[in-house]
Amino acid sequence: MMKGKGFNLRKLVAMAIVLVLFAALVPMNFAAAEEAGHNSTVSGTGSGAELLNKYWMSNSKAAKGINDYLLAVTDENSSDYIPVKDRIAVFDLDGTLMCETYPFCFEYMVFADYALKHPETMPEDVLTVAQEIVDAAGGEKPSGMSTRQAAAAATAYKGMTMAELSKVVEDFKASEAWGFNGMTRGEAWYKPMVELFEKLQKNDFSVYVVTATERNIVRQIIAGTLDIPASHVIGTEYGYTATNQGDTADEDYTFRSDDQIVFDGSYHGENIKTCKVDAIVREIGQQPVLAFGNSSGDLAMEVYTITGNPYRSKAYMVMADDKEREYGDPDGAEEKKASYEKMGIDIISMRDDFRTIYGDGVTKDTMAPYQLEQVVVLSRHNLRAPLSSNGSVPQELTPNQWIKWTAKSSELTTKGGIQETNMGQYFRKWLDKEGLIPENSIPEEGEVRFNAREKQRCIATARYFASGMLPLADISVEYPTDSNKLEDFMKPTLKFYSEKYAADVMDQVKAMGGEAGFEGLSEETRDAIKLIMDTVDMEDSEIYKSGKYGDLLTDGSGYTMAADKEPEVTGAIKTASQVADALILQYYEEPDLKKADFGHNLTRSDWAKIGGLMTRYQQIKFGAPLVSVNISHPLIMELESELKNEKRKFSFLCAHDCTVFTTLCALGVKPYTLPDSIETNTPIGVKILFERWRDHDGQAWYRVNLVYRSTEQIRESEILSLDNPPKRYNLSFEGVETNEDGLISEEDLFSMFDRTLAEYDELYAKYTAETLDKAA
Repeated sequence: MMKGKGFNLRKLVAMAIVLVLFAALVPMNFAAAEEAGHNSTVSGTGSGAELLNKYWMSNSKAAKGINDYLLAVTDENSSDYIPVKDRIAVFDLDGTLMCETYPFCFEYMVFADYALKHPETMPEDVLTVAQEIVDAAGGEKPSGMSTRQAAAAATAYKGMTMAELSKVVEDFKASEAWGFNGMTRGEAWYKPMVELFEKLQKNDFSVYVVTATERNIVRQIIAGTLDIPASHVIGTEYGYTATNQGDTADEDYTFRSDDQIVFDGSYHGENIKTCKVDAIVREIGQQPVLAFGNSSGDLAMEVYTITGNPYRSKAYMVMADDKEREYGDPDGAEEKKASYEKMGIDIISMRDDFRTIYGDGVTKDTMAPYQLEQVVVLSRHNLRAPLSSNGSVPQELTPNQWIKWTAKSSELTTKGGIQETNMGQYFRKWLDKEGLIPENSIPEEGEVRFNAREKQRCIATARYFASGMLPLADISVEYPTDSNKLEDFMKPTLKFYSEKYAADVMDQVKAMGGEAGFEGLSEETRDAIKLIMDTVDMEDSEIYKSGKYGDLLTDGSGYTMAADKEPEVTGAIKTASQVADALILQYYEEPDLKKADFGHNLTRSDWAKIGGLMTRYQQIKFGAPLVSVNISHPLIMELESELKNEKRKFSFLCAHDCTVFTTLCALGVKPYTLPDSIETNTPIGVKILFERWRDHDGQAWYRVNLVYRSTEQIRESEILSLDNPPKRYNLSFEGVETNEDGLISEEDLFSMFDRTLAEYDELYAKYTAETLDKAA
């Protein structure tokens, strides 16, 4: 609206028109209703109504009620029939048709985004409001924000043409929807409600959007989604002026050919509550027969729709009661539901009525209400060459030629280096997105740490990852050598040992095979071993024929231990696992499947069976609780120290699959199976992430998860990005509770570490005391 005395005069005239229309509306509509023979009987006979079905639950009470209504009011033979000219439906926007629960409605967020991106042109009070909105994300809406935001936004957009504001809105629509994965802001529409909107149009309803959001912004928001005339958008209004008008009042100024209409920095009150009723009467001139809203700001519009209406009318409130797919408040919704139903207003439940909210592929980002503060990574090295050189077990047990590797035995391959670099690039984007480490920044001293075992594959993995994550920083990777005397705290060897300890470990390992012990393990793994033998044509190998490795299908397996050494699985399971290791690495590296499986046409389930043997071998070797707590003790202490380092933002520790496995076992991880991977516990390049997040109330929470490439992402060398991320699997631990978002409290996380360390101390005291007693 234009400024000056003319505006005040027009407002008085508009109010008078409202009163006249109120007086005329009821008798006019009653007369139409009498012609239609209005009563409450529902009859669908003869109606060709378009009905809801696609996005609604099959047992949706709301959908059934709306469908029954449409059948009745569109059937000329029904006493509830409504002539086309009187079929008026009104919808609120935010929270009724599109997302507003996280963090706030579209209008708030587009304003905050624009203002904070243009601080040089914004008054200080505007920036203060914008920052307050961003800071409140994940919490409650600040008190009085509706009025302050509207005034600040009007100031922020001052001098813009409507086309320029439309571009700001359109650009923001393309941004990622906060709080969700797989959706942009412009896609954040409730699909069931959009279906309803469109079905009403197909049933010859004139449909309006009546909202508290500024109407020009709404017109751009709905572009491409809701097909209605611009005049069917009713909302809050900012003031306008002509570019050459200056301080001249509207009634004293004549628009010139070189003028443009721009926003003048004012706004004329929010279109909420009874203002919506005023606007409906003023701009539509008819009482609606259907109204849809979601909050107290829509209540007046809904009550007006169903009060004294000559036609059968209905009003609905959309309840944000879904906590799984949305940021709903079921308890609050239940309280509101009772009060609305008392007023004759029906309910649409997101939880109970919507088959989908935003469509397939869109998921709730449960971490959106939290701020990331620290990440500690424990990584397995990336792709390496196997021990398949002359004289090695894999080389001797096949007549076939293994592929030509791009690295020496046990060292990181070229593909492994590329994929680890790309993983670092993904982390660079992710950490920037979460606000922890800005992209292409150079960390301050002590903010990041990279450490690896002395093996080439571990050091190279750390360096490749660092180059991808921090390409401009000169990152040093720590690793132990004879000269620097750094502790090899990730060395997978026993830290204490005694004969009694060995006997107790042996009992735990045997128990993995059930009552049959090692024979049970042999029986369990026999089919996988046979598959491995067939895949490499082992029985055609001259060395295998010689009997050097025995008979892998009938020979048993065993387990040995020694002080300061890795435990060892012996016999058929170990030999088969060495060949399986080379096969899996060849499968990852070689694009040609016939070359990868030596022409045996293995299926994905066959490869999973081979991977399953590797997983079982690791479980037998390192999975006994007495073993995992013993081996991982120095690393558990190091991890806890990193997590308590207040300056540290990011830590990267790199070792082996057994390092990841024993750490998780020692901490009491619950059994898990990773999806989309033939290695279901610790696939190549897998990373444990210990992440510290802080909620809006200042409490620290931890997420512990595994990040890894799927088998296909490895084989196809897919480029990881925020749009094509690696797989992520959240872990849970025995005796450790989580909140509704799967996070562990800081107290419980460190209690878990301290429990594991105490368990080691108890075992050490028990078994070393027995050794000392025996020596005495």
